[in-house]
Amino acid sequence: MATQPLSSLDARTLARRLGELAGDERRVQVEFLRHLDEFDRRRAWVDLGYGSLWTYCLEALHLREGSAGRRIGAMKVLRRFPGLAEPLRDGRLCLSTLARPVLHEAIRCGIEKYGKRKGAVKPSRKVAPKATPPKDPAAIPAEVRRQVWERDGGCCAWTGPDGRRCNSRWQLEVDHLDPAGRGGKATLDRCRLLCRMHDILYAEQVYGREHMRKYRKGEVTIAGDSNRAWPVVRESQAAG
Repeated sequence: MATQPLSSLDARTLARRLGELAGDERRVQVEFLRHLDEFDRRRAWVDLGYGSLWTYCLEALHLREGSAGRRIGAMKVLRRFPGLAEPLRDGRLCLSTLARPVLHEAIRCGIEKYGKRKGAVKPSRKVAPKATPPKDPAAIPAEVRRQVWERDGGCCAWTGPDGRRCNSRWQLEVDHLDPAGRGGKATLDRCRLLCRMHDILYAEQVYGREHMRKYRKGEVTIAGDSNRAWPVVRESQAAG
């Protein structure tokens, strides 16, 4: 059946269809927030090579910063108060009202001083290497750390299944490609720069998530999500 031209519709028909489309839009919006919540609960954005849900929304979903902020904020409110989904569906609540201000990775990156990070700046004078090796075999020498930082461009070098590089600058750590607990060498070709989330993900892939929970010493909040936390675990701790 051919679609009737909009110009041929009378005012009442147009108004009825607008009402139907507005209702459909609100229902789709709630479903989007529910899917976004499940996506975040699984940390699926980490598996796909993104440093945060915020980055995923901007780069993969192509949302603008304001739009991403409202949706992430609204998703968090619905996570705590699922009963608000129905008022959002029927129009009693709107997305802007539901959303709360959220601290995003972009804010963190804006206040970080890249040039002051340890290992980020090449020393003005050459430092003679120490004759004796470090006491901790897993320790990465300062010169290797600097070279890794320079080679990886001060960004997370993790790549997702599709080959996309994370490139996050949030809470970076120098990581052993071959786990230190299994005899990995602290050399330039066997180290890389990872953000905290992908450092944790790699440790879980190597040792298993249940095993890593035994070594929880603190909590790290996922970027863009203050309601969830994940363990901060050093590779050398898991090796013990």
